[in-house]
Amino acid sequence: MQISSDSGASSDSDNSSGKFAFKSGSSQPSTPAAGKGKPMDFANIGVIVFAVIAILFFAIAVSTFMGLGTKTNTQTQLQQQGSEKEIAAVVNGTPIYLADANARYNAVPAELKSQYSLKLIVDNMVDNLLLQQEAQKEGITVSDQELEQAWESQKADAATISQQTGISEIEIKQSLKEYITVQKLIQAKTADVAPPEVTEAEAEKYYTDNEADLNSIALKIRASHILVDDNALAKQILDEVKKGEDFNALVAKYSKDTATVPRAGDLGYFSKGEMVPEFENAAFATDVNAVYPDIVKSQFGYHIIKVTDRVQGYEAIKSEIFQFLGQQKQSDAQNAVLKDYIAQLRASAKIEIKVQ
Repeated sequence: MQISSDSGASSDSDNSSGKFAFKSGSSQPSTPAAGKGKPMDFANIGVIVFAVIAILFFAIAVSTFMGLGTKTNTQTQLQQQGSEKEIAAVVNGTPIYLADANARYNAVPAELKSQYSLKLIVDNMVDNLLLQQEAQKEGITVSDQELEQAWESQKADAATISQQTGISEIEIKQSLKEYITVQKLIQAKTADVAPPEVTEAEAEKYYTDNEADLNSIALKIRASHILVDDNALAKQILDEVKKGEDFNALVAKYSKDTATVPRAGDLGYFSKGEMVPEFENAAFATDVNAVYPDIVKSQFGYHIIKVTDRVQGYEAIKSEIFQFLGQQKQSDAQNAVLKDYIAQLRASAKIEIKVQ
């Protein structure tokens, strides 16, 4: 990690970029994720709206919902047993084979099996095929470059899935292409959903309802530091601070952290888990407006640390709660639009489902 990295800056409005010692790009440590409306890792929330095709993409979606235009090894084996004529559904004249649906149902992990039925799998396959057909009508395509870029990040998982399910990597790659095509269509259809408003009352209620789970991250401190390479120089600077020398002036004179020097060494607000342990332990053990009594050595050099503020409870993670609830509302709104869109596609399509 480079000194003065801009990555992972907190969303707190008073925070400045340029923290030198993030452990990761996340602005908050993870909290238990227990489903919708439960505390989550604020830093890693992603608005993925593809509910209709149940995108748990690799590990479930490829083997469960995708690949409608291809035949898996499992499917081929079943067809060789005489089941190739059994049809689970027909969508605008295009069949979905029962063998294909069974293969995808059988690929669902045991711990998730209770959440699915063969009928639900077929329904999802119908919706997915409708979306693929609509994408084709609208001329949505996936370039070779787009596919290769996506495949590069997924091929390791694809190899594992291939081993576990018998689905070839070629077929998985085709499923990935279909997935990206449908994703593009969904993004186009949900692009105009207005960003939702989150009220102060909603944010406060969320914090109150989940306070016990959020306590571990509902604490931030603000600190400044002087960073040097030499232990002897660090001791000299700390002695000067203890004698009453102006901390800000010493930052300007000595600190090698050029990103924070213009801010008098200010690192902004941060939570536990953001800084390297040596720095974090010292900073959180220091009172507000006090300087840590010893030099702190980290991989970046020698630090003299001054804590300038401490915020706890709702105010410490208010901005993250607003962000989380906003993204959750956005996802709900996009899913509602998507649900209506698919209902329209179903209403205008010729669909025959043979699985009960």
